[in-house]
Amino acid sequence: MPLPPELNMIPKLYHFTDVSNLLSIQAMGGLFATSLLKQLGTGFRPGGDDLSLGLDEYRGMHKYVHLCLLPNHPMEYTALKDGRINKTAWIQVNRAVLDFDGVMYCPVVSNANGAKLFPIAEAATMIDYQALYRYLDWSTAEGQQRRRDAELCEILVPDYIPINFLEIPSYG
Repeated sequence: MPLPPELNMIPKLYHFTDVSNLLSIQAMGGLFATSLLKQLGTGFRPGGDDLSLGLDEYRGMHKYVHLCLLPNHPMEYTALKDGRINKTAWIQVNRAVLDFDGVMYCPVVSNANGAKLFPIAEAATMIDYQALYRYLDWSTAEGQQRRRDAELCEILVPDYIPINFLEIPSYG
């Protein structure tokens, strides 16, 4: 079943990680959900703190690769501030992952209390495309709040995103 046409307004998706993880992501052939990383025994440590990772597991969010709609997310700021990420790398993810089976949308941080997941097809009418991709008057409280709310949204891809869907930045 084809996705609603509104989703075509999403040009790319993004995943943030520490620059030090880029070689591992390339060697492993993509991005893996934390549940799979744990099963594989990679020793790879996600950027979340113990509370966040525990909440992810409790709510089943550890079974997804978490993506942002913009290369900006409040969780990235917190991870930098707390020292869990030293230097952020934003991996661009091809929007074609929206067609993968089981992709979900969450209008807030997915491990937050009361967070609800929606199949990506249902999310098409929930996403604030104007706040994400079009001009809003940032001098207004409403414009600023809409942008902040839009930055919290997550796209959740089950299990794994193969490397051919990723644009991994190079740092040299």
